[in-house]
Amino acid sequence: MKSSSRESYIDVIRGLAIIMVVLGHLGMPSFAHSFIYGFHMPLFFILSGYLYSSSRWSDTPFRQYAHAKARAYLLPYIVLAFINLCATFLMEYMQRAASFDLYSSTMNHLRWLLLSNDNYGSSPDCEALWFLPCFFLVTLSFQAIKKQSVKLRSVLIAALCLLQFLFIRNDVQLPWHLNIVPFCTLLFFAGWLLQVKKAMDSPVYTCIIALCIGMAGVIFNPDYLDLNHMRLGNLPLALCGAIGMSYAVIYLCKHYFVKNRLLELYGRNTLIIMGLHMLLSNGILLVLNRIPFFASFGYHWWVNAILVLLLLIPVCRCIEKVHR
Repeated sequence: MKSSSRESYIDVIRGLAIIMVVLGHLGMPSFAHSFIYGFHMPLFFILSGYLYSSSRWSDTPFRQYAHAKARAYLLPYIVLAFINLCATFLMEYMQRAASFDLYSSTMNHLRWLLLSNDNYGSSPDCEALWFLPCFFLVTLSFQAIKKQSVKLRSVLIAALCLLQFLFIRNDVQLPWHLNIVPFCTLLFFAGWLLQVKKAMDSPVYTCIIALCIGMAGVIFNPDYLDLNHMRLGNLPLALCGAIGMSYAVIYLCKHYFVKNRLLELYGRNTLIIMGLHMLLSNGILLVLNRIPFFASFGYHWWVNAILVLLLLIPVCRCIEKVHR
């Protein structure tokens, strides 16, 4: 796969973001966990807004746009979730064959797969896939609002802020993370505005300012940001942290870290990594716990993380060869 300079730095950004996702899910220290959670998932929404192609999508009928996004996000969700479901059944049976209840386990997992929310069932080692149905709804929300006049668009964005505040205050939980779609749509709009205003062509001091604002937002937010469980803490600080840090990451990668083959490989395969890293992690632990030498050491998150990231390299390369 040959990439232009622009595509290379975009893949590098995605690669960094998906590595942070993997590390965040494998038990890294709480201070580092809280810090990367302040912007690692928002970065995906902001970057997608930044890459939104007005020339391609502005005049596209909404139904056609929705169909394209369903193929891009819902189809991978179904495929990856099914793979995880089958593998989870196998591992659950291996761990507790005598007490394994196939029917109860199936129903519990299927509730999660259909509604993509922990409040309705348990995920079959693919909790990170919540992102895909949510992202699908965010793209539809963004497209619907963007097609309106500037005045109405401003009113609708303000309504999103109010709606998100009400969801948080009343702890509203909805299927497909509809309860976090307003906040994520704001992030998508923020990314689009970075593109429209050509913010990445600004002087380097703007990156320094954004980095300071972003770090302040992340550090001083009374709660760490967790979109999956609608933990936002202070909403203005959450937005400052997410947007400021994401701007700094995009700016730095564009101007200073354009190429890295490993990060580009991860960045081209974020959906695969999103869907399989927890499955690989649990499989690794299942094997290591059966080896007395490794079992005696207990759980070390960094060992698991290194093994998962290493195993993902041949997986990603094999998938790319198949697609060629």
